[in-house]
Amino acid sequence: MEGMILTGALAVFVIVFVFAATKIVPQSQEWVVERLGKYRLTLKSGFHVIIPGVDKVAHKVSILERQLPEYPIDAITKDNAPISVTAATFFRVTHSHQVVYRIANIEQAIQSLVTGIVRAEIGKIDFDALQYDRASVSQNLEKELEKQAQEWGIEITRSELVDVTFDEETKRALQMQINAERERRAVVTRAEGAKRAAELTADAELYTAQKEAEARIVRANAEADATRTVSAAIAEAGDHPIRLELINSQIKAMEKIGASESSKTVLIPSDITGTLAGLSSLLTEFSGLIPTPKANKVADVDEAPPQDETAPASAAPRPAPDAPDSAGGTGEGPWERDR
Repeated sequence: MEGMILTGALAVFVIVFVFAATKIVPQSQEWVVERLGKYRLTLKSGFHVIIPGVDKVAHKVSILERQLPEYPIDAITKDNAPISVTAATFFRVTHSHQVVYRIANIEQAIQSLVTGIVRAEIGKIDFDALQYDRASVSQNLEKELEKQAQEWGIEITRSELVDVTFDEETKRALQMQINAERERRAVVTRAEGAKRAAELTADAELYTAQKEAEARIVRANAEADATRTVSAAIAEAGDHPIRLELINSQIKAMEKIGASESSKTVLIPSDITGTLAGLSSLLTEFSGLIPTPKANKVADVDEAPPQDETAPASAAPRPAPDAPDSAGGTGEGPWERDR
């Protein structure tokens, strides 16, 4: 009976010993083992065996990445602007025994370190630089934290400024500065637009002047060619082309005057018959298509039809247009009077 009790007690002891000697560490933790009160080793994730009664698991440290609670940090910029910033810091444990034996409250230590570094970095820059260059402040903060955190067995994975606040007076000053900057940009934009418009106007005027000069050159060349052509025609045929052109211009002018709806009186020159006769003579001499005016006159005399003997003797020939009438007139016919 006593043997059975002893055997059962031994079995229980073995079971308890095995259970106490075997350790299974989770993936998200590291266990710090002490032997007789002194650090012996760190158990990583997995199955391990220790000596019960001699070795013990003194600390179970989480190696998950953690974030410090966000809190406001009061600071003053290089240009003496009071602000309040909020920093977000993430870290994880890399050496569990250092975290356990070198510092008591790791989170509080990191908060104090972040506060000091943030105030030092903000004091190096101006308020305006802080507004548009938070990234550089965050990078410097992370570097400084890394140097200090290595002694504690932790790694700063990320640290940045998430918010910057300031008092109402600073807000008003900042708004005035923003308005002034916008006004400056508007003035610069208007000035650049006016400058560009003036440049384009000057270019357009220069282009117009160049084209007008080219047009004048073309017209001058055309007039020179026309003058040379007329000079050659005059040298070859005498003054007949000039007389022909003058007569044509006179006839066209009379046509325009007669075709006008507002004209009530048409003045016909007294030498209209001479003009027509001169035109016929010029065409005859210039083209050579019909006989000369002298031959026409002879032909007209030879081919004149006999007068009607039955016509009354009192009928007198019509006076010449250029001869003065019996009343002492100037020789203008009735066709030359006002219509």
